[in-house]
Amino acid sequence: MAQPIPQGLAHLIGLNVEFCALICLQCQYAQRPTYIYRHLGDRHKVPIELRKQVEEYTKGCPFQYDYTNVQLPSDGSAPQPIIPVLDGYKCKGCQFKTHGRDTARQHCNKDHNQKRAADEDMFELVKLQCWFGAKRGRFWIVDEANGQEQERQARRARTRDVGEETVHSDDGNDDGGDEKMSQLESRDTVPSSGTNKADSQPKD
Repeated sequence: MAQPIPQGLAHLIGLNVEFCALICLQCQYAQRPTYIYRHLGDRHKVPIELRKQVEEYTKGCPFQYDYTNVQLPSDGSAPQPIIPVLDGYKCKGCQFKTHGRDTARQHCNKDHNQKRAADEDMFELVKLQCWFGAKRGRFWIVDEANGQEQERQARRARTRDVGEETVHSDDGNDDGGDEKMSQLESRDTVPSSGTNKADSQPKD
């Protein structure tokens, strides 16, 4: 099992524990453990002292992968954290998925002989993710509603924890528990007034 990311590297790399994928936080895409040292230097000019720490960390990684064999989440699952959600296309005649409309049409023309068909007859619009960026993407379909429901459940769980603490402190008086839940859920939906971090462009 991979060790947690050291605190001194937590601004550079992330670890998707479920799928054993190292993520470059600036690119917001996965990198091979054996390549991330070079990637951070060539692409992001990270100082060599930090890159050596990354290299030392990756030596302890019990997994190796590249874009051809990295494990993919199931279609319809909640979005994976950090990596972006993309607009995409799913072929209606097979499991082919892509980020580009032209690529989708070329696939349908070549593989299904649909040269003059309308878009809606060839493919459906979906939301996609991929570990390594669209150019080398092996895509899976994500259900953003699934992710939102998981977040709502997590918020409710946190709210129940607050409610339990309130019960103990108020000698069994649990009035206001629903109000606390409503207040917390409303608070979570208020946009932050701070400066948003600029979206990272996909890097391959």
